[in-house]
Amino acid sequence: MDSRKFHIIRLRFKSPLHLSRGRPNTYDHAENRLHSDTLKSAIFVSALQLGIPDIGENFFRAFRLSSAFPFFRKEDGRHLYFFPAPRVPKLPIRIKEDGEKNTDAESRRLKKLGRVEYLEEQLFRAVINGDQGITLENRNFSSSGRLAALQENLYDIKLYETYTYQHVTKQVEEGEQPVPFYVEKLFFTERSGLFFLYEGEEALLREKVLPAIRLMGDNGIGLDKGTGNGRFEPEIDKERIEFPSPADPSNQYSLSLYCPTEQEASSALSGVYGLEKRGGYITHPANPEHWQARKKSVYMLSEGSVFPYLEGRSGKLIDLRPDAAAMVAGNKPIVEHPIWRDGQGLFLPANIPLQPHKHNGHE
Repeated sequence: MDSRKFHIIRLRFKSPLHLSRGRPNTYDHAENRLHSDTLKSAIFVSALQLGIPDIGENFFRAFRLSSAFPFFRKEDGRHLYFFPAPRVPKLPIRIKEDGEKNTDAESRRLKKLGRVEYLEEQLFRAVINGDQGITLENRNFSSSGRLAALQENLYDIKLYETYTYQHVTKQVEEGEQPVPFYVEKLFFTERSGLFFLYEGEEALLREKVLPAIRLMGDNGIGLDKGTGNGRFEPEIDKERIEFPSPADPSNQYSLSLYCPTEQEASSALSGVYGLEKRGGYITHPANPEHWQARKKSVYMLSEGSVFPYLEGRSGKLIDLRPDAAAMVAGNKPIVEHPIWRDGQGLFLPANIPLQPHKHNGHE
């Protein structure tokens, strides 16, 4: 049986964080995960700022990342890592009977499972391995219902607080009136943060990727990083996390955003997936004249999606360079270099029970 081993990199935030969906006027809700394509692009930009040599398309292709998901450090020093629940219509989990046997009680149990967003590592392993007879008690769920664990008592765990702040748009043209808008920010507790998985050469991680991540931490990530938001301290776990591959996997679970190649599209779209519209603004450090110009947009398949098993499934890079006509119309110079977005997926072989295809996406 083969195994996949990944480095775990934790981000411990020192200031509030807002991760937006990359679309205008959606700042009143903050994402609680850092998508893999944003993470890879931020590492790329930071490596350029550091003057690290040979940072280009090959750098993008040289390693793969998961998206960044929540973690919690317990009093005994153990870290609980939370992975997105597979996007299946119904999780293969039972909740311990509380004495009620009527239809309303069953409906409440189904709704409880429907609220679960993240599975703690032990429960996650059981689910993706297709284990039968998984039964949880109420204490295995967080008070919000978003987290679930196989054995841990999660009821009193709190990962972050959210606060909403009013901002006002800047005047762009003479006579324009400022318009208020609201931004939700996450304040992680001192025991929590985000983590992601790295797959690639050890030397590349030490010599290029980690220095870039440290600079990212100093500069901040997300909205309002220019005013000190989104700053973090990175730390790499001493032990790598290992996922044994089942002997005969039936499907694949996605740890990242994923843009299928033409050859993979038919198989991918027969799975159970969500959609994420990706775009945003250009932030190449060498070309400030392009800042605030919007890239093209692309749809990707989201974390937690489950696809039929396909040997060699990989995904692809996408060039989101804006059309020359759009740049001229915006009175900005034409972009002469690619604007890469990473749609290369990071997958785990799995045996998750699937029901017929159901699209569960959003823009």
